[in-house]
Amino acid sequence: MKKITIPSKFIGGRIIKTGVAVFITALICQFLNLPVAFAIVTAIVTIEPTAADSIRKGLQRFPASLIGTAISLTIIYFFGQSPLSYTLAAVLTITACVKLKLEAGTLVATLAAVAIVPTVEGNYLLTFLERAGTTTIALFISTVVNVSIFPPKFFRMIEIRNRMLFKDTADLLSQKGKDLLGQDIDRKKSKKQYEQVAKEIERSLQLCQYQLEEWKFHRHSIEEMRRFHLEQKKLQLLQQVLYHLNGLFVTKLHTHYLEEKQKDLLSFTFLSLSCALKDPSQPISNEHFERIKQLDNEFWHLRSNTDADAETVKK
Repeated sequence: MKKITIPSKFIGGRIIKTGVAVFITALICQFLNLPVAFAIVTAIVTIEPTAADSIRKGLQRFPASLIGTAISLTIIYFFGQSPLSYTLAAVLTITACVKLKLEAGTLVATLAAVAIVPTVEGNYLLTFLERAGTTTIALFISTVVNVSIFPPKFFRMIEIRNRMLFKDTADLLSQKGKDLLGQDIDRKKSKKQYEQVAKEIERSLQLCQYQLEEWKFHRHSIEEMRRFHLEQKKLQLLQQVLYHLNGLFVTKLHTHYLEEKQKDLLSFTFLSLSCALKDPSQPISNEHFERIKQLDNEFWHLRSNTDADAETVKK
């Protein structure tokens, strides 16, 4: 199974938001006669998938960048603009961010600490205030742009991914059925496909979380909410199917103990379940339910016989 990719336009919403944030940040910094380059870098790296992420991480990035700037200026005061200053500025800034639990701001803070080394000319306080100003502008503009422009519709991506995941799960179930019934298949490939499907389901669940966070900042219709909850329920169903599929991977079925009609019943069941997963919109036939009931009866019959044999052996 190939990794799921969602077709998109050449220029997506996030690219446009990055361009808008860069333009406005550069415009303001030039107007205020502040260093533009670092502000632009900060604006680029702070565009996040959701508005909630922008705000939450922005609250960490601002103090982290100030800490990085302060550490770098202190090191420059003692060691000047030397290779050692670059090294110490990066290492100490990363350490400080980790210790202070500002991990989301580590990248911005490290960039601030390293980028300031070659630009310091003597007035340390003025340099610090300039960096604080450019960082504030970049973070504020990026957050506002991320919240207000092109709010992402993750539930549409989830709908597309779910259709693909149902088909992939159906193929996987069909292959595993053939394997259990003694047909020759590539088991390593089948296991790899299982792991890929599990990974894609986790990714879709993450997109669900993104959508819930995004709706805290943007209006949405009741219809959109219904569609989203429907897709979320489909994902939960797929998780349950995958859980039971995992049980099949550790099950060794001794088919030589089964009668031909029992093998046919199993084969039909796997095929019917696979077809139902491939096209969930189609109604399930009455024959399917009858065969499932028959399979259930066969299972309990075999289990009772096995228990009886076990009791006989004990006696």
